Amino acid sequence: MIGLLPGEQGQPGLITSPAPACVERDVLGGSWGDAAGRWQEVRTRVAAWSQTNNTFPALSSHPQRVVGWASLTLAAPTLELAREYAGHAQLHVRVTREALNGC
Repeated sequence: MIGLLPGEQGQPGLITSPAPACVERDVLGGSWGDAAGRWQEVRTRVAAWSQTNNTFPALSSHPQRVVGWASLTLAAPTLELAREYAGHAQLHVRVTREALNGC
């Protein structure tokens, strides 16, 4: 299965460099030369996240943030929290979509 971003073992994603500046910034968020490291960063930030410690803004790309918020959505203990987290994910989906559509 191919995804938007490179896979953990460096499998190619749908978006590759060089890309337009807005796609490079908002979708790739920089180099994916260490794809395993970039995905580990997402897992680390999901594990460290709390309502008083939002670690997702430090993720370099909006799709990484989508994964973070989606992970929290799936693990949410209440429907109210799931909706809140899904709303955050949707915001980053929108930014990603705008970048892919040419900023």
